[in-house]
Amino acid sequence: MRNRIPLSKVDVDNISVYSLFSKLGKKVLRPGGKPFSREILSYLDVFEKDVVEFAPGPGATTLLISKLNPKSYIGIDIDKDACNKLSKKYPNYKFINSKAHENNIESESKDFIIVEAMLSLNNNVDKKLIIKEANRILRKGGCFAIHDMFYKNNLSDETIECSRDEVSNIFRQKVYPIKEQEWKELLLENGFEIIAIKDKEREKSMPLKLIKDEGIFRALLIIIKIIFNKQIKKRMKEMKTSITQKNQYLRAFYIVLKKK
Repeated sequence: MRNRIPLSKVDVDNISVYSLFSKLGKKVLRPGGKPFSREILSYLDVFEKDVVEFAPGPGATTLLISKLNPKSYIGIDIDKDACNKLSKKYPNYKFINSKAHENNIESESKDFIIVEAMLSLNNNVDKKLIIKEANRILRKGGCFAIHDMFYKNNLSDETIECSRDEVSNIFRQKVYPIKEQEWKELLLENGFEIIAIKDKEREKSMPLKLIKDEGIFRALLIIIKIIFNKQIKKRMKEMKTSITQKNQYLRAFYIVLKKK
């Protein structure tokens, strides 16, 4: 099983950046980090409500949600290992191993849906399918929260295409971020209205972001693993250079929406 392969056996040069960070023990794999996840949840009164999370991954936001005592929680993830681990950790919650838009959840049965750092890993066709699925599942007046990345509206299509290719190469995984206005249009035309939206530059300092997301102890453990592994250290340097260069293009954002 993928997550049980020891770090020493991992193909560091070709593994996706999300999988590599997960192997290093990083729990928060979000462009705006834990602060954005906390801010999103401040808009959602999940106490005694029915909640769905698309792509919970290692479960960092699942933990935050659990502390708010929802009535029910369903996590949907294509990573079978992630579902199995979270099922053991949260036996009272339900985890479905499937694509976000291919589940059997009853229509208009949930109050809140949250998805972080997943939609930009899907092309525009699949983005729309996932957004339509969120609308189908939510009750009228329910909230849909997205935490992801966007490109500034003033960038040319050529610049964005070039940036996508470079970021995909660094991530070792295809990524499909879109412009801020394109996000808004996509969501509004699929039955949502905007409650809140916020964006910020992606964190330039990797150690600082690690501490903010993981706490000092876990951050130090991750940094030590990076320092003493030449391949990982090289990969992190490559990624840092790319993020610094493209920081002017890609921004972390979240948007909280209400189903009409």
